[in-house]
Amino acid sequence: MSTHKTQIIDSFLAGEFKPAKNFENSHAARALHTLLPVQTVAIVSPDSLPMSALSDRYELDEALSLGDIIYEEVGVDVPMGSLVVMQRESLYQDNEAGDSSYRVGLIIGEALIHTITSGIFTIETENEALYIMAASYARNVTESLLLQDMGICPKSFKLGLAKVLGEFWVGSSQAFVGDASVFLRDDFLECRELRKVIGLIDPSFSAPAYSDVPRKMTMVSDALRSFETWMTIMRSVVMEEIKKTKTVTPVNMKDLDFLSGAIR
Repeated sequence: MSTHKTQIIDSFLAGEFKPAKNFENSHAARALHTLLPVQTVAIVSPDSLPMSALSDRYELDEALSLGDIIYEEVGVDVPMGSLVVMQRESLYQDNEAGDSSYRVGLIIGEALIHTITSGIFTIETENEALYIMAASYARNVTESLLLQDMGICPKSFKLGLAKVLGEFWVGSSQAFVGDASVFLRDDFLECRELRKVIGLIDPSFSAPAYSDVPRKMTMVSDALRSFETWMTIMRSVVMEEIKKTKTVTPVNMKDLDFLSGAIR
């Protein structure tokens, strides 16, 4: 069992988690459901634990899922297929729209990381999948007047996304030597520096350019779905984008003629 899972279980048994009051009626929840239309359950975690957004089926121990321990220790019913958001109490305070947008960016980032580390993508495509999904969200929030009319602040949202993705990409390398300052920028997904950072971690990284990622790709439904269903749909559409960048260049027949002549 990982140290993080042990810390989560210990915190539940110590009574350090509690329900997040009024989250469903908050600006952040409305924005989150628009961007990620899945059933969501939110609980308050102790300050000692990092923020997480995980499937209710996430296994903390053998035969012990996250949804089960929340019901048993916190008394909150977790519908099957929910996304569980666990964050400290201050992050649930609904202040200005910009603050809410930043928090939504954090949650979306955590949900994307959970998606790519859940095993539905191969190790070889994880970084490309994460980049493509994040770029689609960033483009949609930046270019959609409807989302902005709902009070979603593009800059704040992308800074939240940058914080989570930066911690993931930089933290995935035990000896990171790149420039992590790119994750302090709201346009980080558009920067050449980001590709250099990811390239240090994953030399085979070949995601499409930011401007080539379809901005509506992540808007798969208006109706609430289970998180697992959403992940399955996302895997399908993301893999289609990945295949476009990995299409083998057609062989020039003249090159083949030259090669066969050389062999002879």
